[in-house]
Amino acid sequence: MIGINRLLALFVLLLFNGCFNHDPIEDNTIKYTLEFSAETGGSVSSPGGLYSLGETVTITATPDSDYFFSGWSDGTSTSSLTILVSSDQTITASFSLIDVILPAITLTGSSTIELTIGNTFTDPGATATDNIDGDLTSSIITSGTVDTSSTGSYTISYSISDATGNSASVTRTVVVNKDTTAPMITLTGSSTVYLGSGITFTDPGATATDNIDGDLTSSIITSGTVDNSKTGTYSITYSVSDIVGNSASVTRTVVVGVACQFILIRDCKCPTATVGDTEVINGVTYTVVDEPSIKTQVAAANYNLCTTLY
Repeated sequence: MIGINRLLALFVLLLFNGCFNHDPIEDNTIKYTLEFSAETGGSVSSPGGLYSLGETVTITATPDSDYFFSGWSDGTSTSSLTILVSSDQTITASFSLIDVILPAITLTGSSTIELTIGNTFTDPGATATDNIDGDLTSSIITSGTVDTSSTGSYTISYSISDATGNSASVTRTVVVNKDTTAPMITLTGSSTVYLGSGITFTDPGATATDNIDGDLTSSIITSGTVDNSKTGTYSITYSVSDIVGNSASVTRTVVVGVACQFILIRDCKCPTATVGDTEVINGVTYTVVDEPSIKTQVAAANYNLCTTLY
């Protein structure tokens, strides 16, 4: 009986010992590798390591002096990055140099342009470049206007900003001056016209142009008359003014009653006479001839002749 009790006690002891002296259970948790790095211009708070599935990891990017954080390679834009571990990852922080250099903006043409009132202002513009962004000419903002109908000084401003907000500007002065140039008026034909008595005067007129207003011929005002029934000297005046009042004039002289005029000694010219016309000049009667009629007059001993051929 005692032997059975001892065996029972030994069995209970072995059972108890088996429950509390077993080997440790193997850790089967999944692990992933995270690698963090930084490009030139900054650093990251950790290079990474081995992390469990579902674990939350936070990493921070810090820029160096003269740089700013520009983003993580996974697209995150904040400098502090939080990752829920689910796979192996390699993530890089990027940094950019702080741009403190202003764009360069340059006027095309002169900084001062002078116009006459009424002219058209064509803006030659400006060009702009940046050390980082390159050609910025198409982004230039122009402000200011020029009223060419009013005299005065006008300012045109050209401004540009780069991607980081650095800005620069230049200005151009446009001066609109009063028009002080008189129109140009020109007689059509000769300035002196000779008419025989009774011959109708046909005015050949004049033409006029202006540096601003252009052709002003239709605006010419003609004054003066010619009485072809009375010998004498008459004046015809042609006047014109531009839009701002600058004026000009020319005069034509019309001589009535003299068919011939001495040009050189012993010679005369009759530009408006007809062959056979006569005129008394200084008490001498002159006859107008052409080449065929000269021989006839000379044969008749008439040597006081005027020819239109000279």
